[in-house]
Amino acid sequence: MRFFDESAKPRFRRRMSAAKLTALFLCAVIAVVFLCSSVYIISHTRHYHDRNGSGGCCSVCDNLLTAKNTLLQFSVAFAGAGVSAGVLFVFSAVIKTVVYAVFFSPVKLKIRLNN
Repeated sequence: MRFFDESAKPRFRRRMSAAKLTALFLCAVIAVVFLCSSVYIISHTRHYHDRNGSGGCCSVCDNLLTAKNTLLQFSVAFAGAGVSAGVLFVFSAVIKTVVYAVFFSPVKLKIRLNN
């Protein structure tokens, strides 16, 4: 005995749009960059200074500085995006409440007030 009809089963297999796939790919790339930069910084924190890099400084120190700057730039961008999304959310909630309170009254909504 079947518990549900196969024909009534919802169709969850939809194709993702190109914009969603691009966004998913971008998120995956950012996650990989975070992970690789963090692993590189952790694994090379205590290293031998060879002084063969650009300008006579250590090449590993140059790479550590680049990885650190990459993480810093991404974290500042994400923090800015979070703050702006929060401000936008609060602003839209306040505007929606003010607009509703100013432009809609019980008379305009045709609400009958009984005693």
